[in-house]
Amino acid sequence: MNTETLKIESISHIRMATGIPLPPQPLADTLAQLDPPRAYVADSQPPAGDIVEPDGYEQGEDGQWRPAWSVRDYTDAERAEQLERARADALARLNADYDAAARPLLRDYPESERLSWGTQQAEATAYRAWQDAGQPGAAPQTPALSAILAGRNGTDGNETLAQLVNAVLARAEAFIAWQTFTGTRQRGEWAIQAATTPEAALAVTWERLTAR
Repeated sequence: MNTETLKIESISHIRMATGIPLPPQPLADTLAQLDPPRAYVADSQPPAGDIVEPDGYEQGEDGQWRPAWSVRDYTDAERAEQLERARADALARLNADYDAAARPLLRDYPESERLSWGTQQAEATAYRAWQDAGQPGAAPQTPALSAILAGRNGTDGNETLAQLVNAVLARAEAFIAWQTFTGTRQRGEWAIQAATTPEAALAVTWERLTAR
């Protein structure tokens, strides 16, 4: 290194600049006698800190040149930005993992059909209550289920409305059980939003929330 310009130079460059036929690895004393003086630069581990950047070179009390470092803490704005970025990343990861876990339950049903599940469940629940009560009077109206049943049976099917009701309620029970995980996802979202450090936000994961 050139101790005046503080720029790293190769031995071949020093030879050309000084006209001196230096060996491949000249002694430190030889480099120090050049004009301008040169010196070897020792390795130096960067210090601890929020933001650590190279800041030229400095000569220690032992005469050895080492890299110098600029160290500073994050500003309040930088800390706030990091926290918001970590919250966004953690929430995106949580939602993706939640969707992946729900996929086995939902993958066989298009979204347009899932939109009718509430109506199907309401009709099936009313029909089951009528059955459990001993079927008094006329059966409750089930326009959605009746239309679905007609489509399922076609011209040669023999599925009954009672069987369809059983299937709808079984699926509804499975979906209701899944809502426990919906609550778990929401709990994770609250924890992420309440996190006060990036590390705390990123520590909220689907795996940890569902670990038993």
